[in-house]
Amino acid sequence: MDTIPKMARLFSLLVFSVLCGGLAVASSPEVDSDSGENFHYFTNEKASLNAINTARSICYSAFSGTGNRSMIMIPLPSNQADLDAVCHIKINSTWNAGGIAKGGYYAHDCLSIDNVDYGAGNTSFVTKSFFEANRSVYGKCGSANAFVCCSREF
Repeated sequence: MDTIPKMARLFSLLVFSVLCGGLAVASSPEVDSDSGENFHYFTNEKASLNAINTARSICYSAFSGTGNRSMIMIPLPSNQADLDAVCHIKINSTWNAGGIAKGGYYAHDCLSIDNVDYGAGNTSFVTKSFFEANRSVYGKCGSANAFVCCSREF
């Protein structure tokens, strides 16, 4: 990997961390060539490609109706993160958070999003308003098991 882009990502992480009140957040993920997993800087947590694909389908399920949609997922830095700020800083100010994609029942703490029990596992979409009003429930949520669903359509 080229050192300049890596340093640029680290700098953007530092700026994001300062803007979010010093939270430890994940920067742009990279694929670990040895394991094929998505590695997030500063958290030492990994989200597998299966987890990312599972989260993608959960995020898309949050859209209502039919029509054209665009969506970008950002690993959830912590349960204290301002979800809109995550989208605004990592993408731009025209993208907003609709909520998070996570493993487990919507009103329970985050479980592994890689869960394969019951064929596809128990996954859920939690709206931004519910998540932000009930942060204490989601203490285990982070970059390895939850993703912020960002879109211009939210």
